[in-house]
Parts: sequence; structure tokens; C-alpha cells
Amino acid sequence: MPKLPVDYPLVRDTPSLQAFAITVHRMYHSIAAVFNYPDNGITSQRPTLNTTVGQVYFDRTLGVPIWWNGTAWVNASGVAV
Repeated sequence: MPKLPVDYPLVRDTPSLQAFAITVHRMYHSIAAVFNYPDNGITSQRPTLNTTVGQVYFDRTLGVPIWWNGTAWVNASGVAV
């Protein structure tokens, strides 16, 4: 896997490019997690027991991956959904 894009000098020295690169990097991992992680379903089927922080769940009702932050399911922006 290539190194994190912010390690490249042009990206590292340009805050807007750095933020963009980090966003794209997270999206890549989110998409990879969705296709490699079998935990998906509609909103009402979200796991509630034995959920670990950082667990990915693809919510088919919302059409996006979400993560368990320890207290709530959140989207990529960290907003509870």
C-alpha cells in the first residue's frame, strides 16, 4: 500500500492539499472496509451488542459507511447518524 499522501512534500506543505489528501485516504479505507467487511444492512439492523470502537458498518438505508465511536454511530465527519 502506498504511504499516506501527506508524506509527500508538496502535499505536506500545502494545508488545503493535506486536508484533501487525508479525506481521500479515509474514503479509500472506508470503501475498502465496506467491501471487505460483511457487516452491513439497513439502519434498524445496526449492531448494538459487542460493538467495538472503530467498527465499520455500511448503512444501506443511508448509503454510507458509518463507525461506532464508543457511544454512537457516526458518519465520516464524526456526526452522529
